[in-house]
Amino acid sequence: MFVFNHFENDSRVLKEATSLTEKGFSVELFAIWKEGLEQKEIINGFSVNRMVIKPLHKAIFGKSGLKFAKKILKRKPSDTISTTKVSTTTKFKRKQYSSFAFFINMVNKFFTYQSFYSSIKFKIKTDHDNFDIIHCHDMSTLHLGYKLGKKYKKPFIYDSHELFVERDKPYITPEWYKKRQIKFERKRIRKAAGVITVSQSIAKEFVKRYKIELPVLIYNTPYYNDPNQPISIREKLNLPADKKIVMYSGGYTIGRGLEYLVESLKFLPKNYHLILLGFGKPEFVSILNNIAKVNEVENQFDFYGPVPADEVSRYLSGADICVSPIQNVALNNYFSCPNKVFEYIQARVPLALSNFPELQRIIDEEKIGVTFNPEKPQNIAESITSFLNNETEYQIAKNNTEISAVKYNWEKEQLKIYSLYEKIMAQ
Repeated sequence: MFVFNHFENDSRVLKEATSLTEKGFSVELFAIWKEGLEQKEIINGFSVNRMVIKPLHKAIFGKSGLKFAKKILKRKPSDTISTTKVSTTTKFKRKQYSSFAFFINMVNKFFTYQSFYSSIKFKIKTDHDNFDIIHCHDMSTLHLGYKLGKKYKKPFIYDSHELFVERDKPYITPEWYKKRQIKFERKRIRKAAGVITVSQSIAKEFVKRYKIELPVLIYNTPYYNDPNQPISIREKLNLPADKKIVMYSGGYTIGRGLEYLVESLKFLPKNYHLILLGFGKPEFVSILNNIAKVNEVENQFDFYGPVPADEVSRYLSGADICVSPIQNVALNNYFSCPNKVFEYIQARVPLALSNFPELQRIIDEEKIGVTFNPEKPQNIAESITSFLNNETEYQIAKNNTEISAVKYNWEKEQLKIYSLYEKIMAQ
């Protein structure tokens, strides 16, 4: 397995590698080393090799040259705005790098990828007879799997955790570069022995864009959660019994619709309390605090967390409703099915989600909540209150989350990985 990160908090890769190990496969995962991490270790029975990479440009320019390049890149377009007075009427706009800054950024990526690829190629040069399948996580390792598969005549799997070319970025990708990325992905995805992705909409987009068979859909679900072990967020925050608790779980950052969610509090009854469970940069937290101040709802929400990954659903279980107001700022967002949705389901709490294809489908099929326009604070509030005020509809949704929790969990999703591997091994 190849993953282009430090393999610290990659829960999906961890679950996949663990599941394959439990099935009897010998799994060796390659990632990137950084100071403070082990270069070699065993996690859940599989081996992790973090490669020490030395990109060519870092060797040539040294520390002083890199400091200069970082200064240029630090001036890259930002989505932040003044936090002295802010509301959601102020739009966060992506801007473009200057040509020089974009060039520097691409050079850095190219040589960093090249160093990672070269270190792995050297590592497995004398060991290639000991592996049967190559598993590439995301487009950043696709070329590596493609080249090694071709050289050693081994099948490779392309595991795309998102619609990579259409991701939300802090800058506008030049159209010419995006076209090159699509061409790059098209050539390699067609050679994969199997393709995995995370939502029906992304799977269908791959078929439409690259003329391949429908990828295997593996949701990024948590393990099945015992509903009898809740953690009371109400008690931890000392909230009275008459408070209706609305909870969000995840990162505090742009594109998640949190600005609109906080503003929606002014349209909600005073006994509704919003809890943001997660973490984010202080600058963005300040923006959310200022939106609350401008709209005079400072006392109606709290930041809480982060909490251990395996306890997220237990904390969420104390909510009356859980929300995911992700924005349509990129096609990847519009087609996404965030893992937080499945954490909410495992918490056995009804959902309020953006009215996008994947999220609308889950709400409609499972009958476990309501959808809204994520950029209309009043619509968010009206959707939540009308749903909670309908006691019959709410109780039906609450009961259905129990059924959905049995359906959407990692114990079920891992069976799809087993089937794909068995199919490839039989060829």
